[in-house]
Amino acid sequence: MRDKSQSWCYMKIFYLCIFVVNFLPECTQCAIPVLHGLPADEYIGDLETGERLIDFLNVTQNDDGYTCDVTAITGTLAGTPVATNGDEFETKYDGPNDRYELWTTTAGVGLFDASVIDEYKVSVECTNGGGGTSNGNSDHFVVNVINDRLIFVTLPASSSRSAAATPSTTTIYTETVTDDAGSSSSITCSLKSASVTGYFDVNAATCAVTTIANLDGIDASIPSVTLIIAAQDSVTKLTSYETLTVVLSNQNTKPTTSTNGAAVSQTWSEATPVGTILESVTVSDPDSGQTHTYSMDCTPTSGDSFIDINAAGEIKVISALNYETANYFDCNYYINDGKHTGGPFRYELTISNVNDAPTFVDAIYYLTIPEGAAGTVPTFNPTLSCIDDDTTDTHSYGFVTSTYSQYFSVDNSGQFTLAQDYDIDNSANPTNLVLEIICVDGSTIDNTILTGTATLSVSITDINDNPPTFTPATYTIYVDQYVTAGTIIGTYAPNDPDTAGGNGMYECSATSASSYGTTYGALSDCSFILNLQNKPFGDGTTVQYTVTATDKGTPALTGTGYVNVVYRETSTTTSSTTTTTDYNFFDHPENIAIFVLLLLAGLILLGLLTWCLCMMCNGGNMCDCGMRGKRYPKRRAITPEEDKTPPRRRYSPEPQKVTVIRERPALPTVYKPAPPYYAPPGRYPGPAMPPPGTFPNSPFVPYR
Repeated sequence: MRDKSQSWCYMKIFYLCIFVVNFLPECTQCAIPVLHGLPADEYIGDLETGERLIDFLNVTQNDDGYTCDVTAITGTLAGTPVATNGDEFETKYDGPNDRYELWTTTAGVGLFDASVIDEYKVSVECTNGGGGTSNGNSDHFVVNVINDRLIFVTLPASSSRSAAATPSTTTIYTETVTDDAGSSSSITCSLKSASVTGYFDVNAATCAVTTIANLDGIDASIPSVTLIIAAQDSVTKLTSYETLTVVLSNQNTKPTTSTNGAAVSQTWSEATPVGTILESVTVSDPDSGQTHTYSMDCTPTSGDSFIDINAAGEIKVISALNYETANYFDCNYYINDGKHTGGPFRYELTISNVNDAPTFVDAIYYLTIPEGAAGTVPTFNPTLSCIDDDTTDTHSYGFVTSTYSQYFSVDNSGQFTLAQDYDIDNSANPTNLVLEIICVDGSTIDNTILTGTATLSVSITDINDNPPTFTPATYTIYVDQYVTAGTIIGTYAPNDPDTAGGNGMYECSATSASSYGTTYGALSDCSFILNLQNKPFGDGTTVQYTVTATDKGTPALTGTGYVNVVYRETSTTTSSTTTTTDYNFFDHPENIAIFVLLLLAGLILLGLLTWCLCMMCNGGNMCDCGMRGKRYPKRRAITPEEDKTPPRRRYSPEPQKVTVIRERPALPTVYKPAPPYYAPPGRYPGPAMPPPGTFPNSPFVPYR
């Protein structure tokens, strides 16, 4: 009994044998030639006078190269063995059709006699290059000898035809076949083979050779077609074969390329743009006036999705090349001129690798993060996914620079944090942002750096980071004796910049160290109420309260302020009044607006005053302000004589005596113009003023 170690050893040897067998080169002797259709009966006439074809050998062989030979010939007469010469039959190789055929030999001609040997057994054997042979036991022909012969009466050796002028159903030749007795009533004809199939046929009854397709479909590279016509006597089964060669002219030439079909091999980058022409095919075709069309197929078949050949014979990129999908295509293209298809012509494309840009799986990602100090982590972090065709690339994340991108950071795992302090209280910063994130690759292929982008929608949430704040720190409320108990006498509300939820909501409470602290009270909304109608103190008494506001955020924050309630008695009934201390005029926007308006009004008034002064100094002409010396020339200097004051006239107080010569009517008083106006001495240039009283009560002086 074997132990386990021995069994394991045998098992290993068994598997090793299987491995060696699987990887040994294929045995050439195992792929032997195989003859099909044998044994087969054949018939010849003993009156035949020349060597002829008996039949074809149907052989399949996986390996290239094999030969077939006659290995034995035996004869019988009525079943009794009869010695033969051993050289009555032979095999021949038909090169154009790549086949072996069984023929009668020249030595056998004239030796066939149905009365001596009426049946031959002809054994054949085929051998490949590796020494493998067919099975000779059943690989033989039975050749029956008939006392007769079939005669092809007029069949010529060849017939010439214009391929361009020979359409389908054209009769090439009609043959007459008879037997030795001159009868053809029982003879039928058929086409045994044709070197080019699909163009000819033979009528069984008339033995007419006709076309079954236009002969212009046969390319000029095939100048002739060999037809083997069979005739058989249906009574005796005697069969005979003859050959007819159809010689063609005026044939169409199959198109080829300017390189005579030589393969074209190219290498292109996977970054080659769609639409790029990789190769332009130049057609070589001696037939003028023909239009060419093109087709192509590639291996692997995925290549048909990336490259193709168009109607102009251009091999183009029809979709983006991808090295990672396929980096080599072996393609065959064909050229058709309307009659023949030339090809296949080979085109090889090798695709080189370049760095591919990474891409995000999603176009938009969502991030929720609370406001706070640098290093704050989000409450909802998106799962970034960046893909790249280049599997060896590494990736990192970042932001496209913008106004608010500096406030955030992201590591290579896609974890976001605040890079700087971010505050949304009092609308310091927006609560919703749209940023652009990037995925950066680190390529080792061509040392380039490429990026992919996506949108990041950021929502910043409020945290309770501000306590309620009282402004001013001390608040004063005035109340008189006419305020009734239960009346709200004032409100001292704090400010809390936090807005979300309970962060911006608060409740107030107040305490007082005064013995009169119960006279007033604070409500939760920070308003104060009068509790006692009858106050236990007199005019001018002040009660101070410490007010505490506590918000409803987590954790709760508090702020403290002070309220002074001042009691004042008045002589008339008035409502309670409240005032605040530490009032600053410029703390109120409306006051600033009023101040600016008043300042503007003052500037306008100053401008008007300046204008008025200029008008006064220029005699009503504003434009002359400050311009007198420039616009008017200087007056000449006044001489001392002109500057002297004229002597005053003295008038006698006594009336003048007038001598009246005769009485005459009183004449009207005639006035003469007053002398020119003279300026006071020393004030203005010009003559001096006349003495006072020169022109009393009137600008005119009576003239007598």
